[in-house]
Parts: sequence; C-alpha cells; structure tokens
Amino acid sequence: MTTSNVRVGLINTSWFAGMFHIPLTQSHEGADLVSICGRDKGNADEIAAQHGIENVHTDYRTLVDSDDLDAVIVATPDDCHYEMTMYALRAGKHILCEKPMASTVAQSERLVSEANSRG
Repeated sequence: MTTSNVRVGLINTSWFAGMFHIPLTQSHEGADLVSICGRDKGNADEIAAQHGIENVHTDYRTLVDSDDLDAVIVATPDDCHYEMTMYALRAGKHILCEKPMASTVAQSERLVSEANSRG
C-alpha cells in the first residue's frame, strides 16, 4: 500500500460485493480497500479474511468516521443510500454510491447541494 492511494471503505458484504465491488476496487492500482462494513459480524469477518481487508465494521458510521479512509462505496439496499451518503459527505469523504443515490428528487438535490458545498 502506498500513501498516495485512495483508501476506500465498502458498506456491503453481500455476494455481489464479493463478486463485483471488492475485486474491482482491489484491482485498481490507485485504490486500497482497507475497510468493510456489514450487519452480520461473522459474515463481515469472513469476507474480510477472504479478501485481505484490514478493518471490519458492523455500523456504517464507525467505518465512515475512521481516519484511515478517503472514500466510501455505498452499495447497500436503495432505501439506505441517502442516509449513508449524506453521513459520509458530512464526514468529508468521497463517495461512490450505487444507483439510485436517493429515494426522491428532493433527497438527491440535498445530496448534490451538500457535495457542492464541500467542493
């Protein structure tokens, strides 16, 4: 791991994360996948061990709040996107959010406004 790489945390431990998000993030030479978050601690530990991910969280807020991250991938069920993405934006993290980014146009507009206010 080099210090110039983007340090990424993933909020998702589903089969899709293991098939898609984890391998693609780990294959990017400018990214280091350093944290993962899932509701089930045992499953999250297992996924982390399989993929060499250092840190495991069961609450997305502790993942986002960690100082060892630059960016967060929000790959959770759609109804969680707004809350998690807004939390990560307010924490100063870069975001990759699965579509849709929110449940309503108003929520989407608030996310865009928050992102723009932070540059």
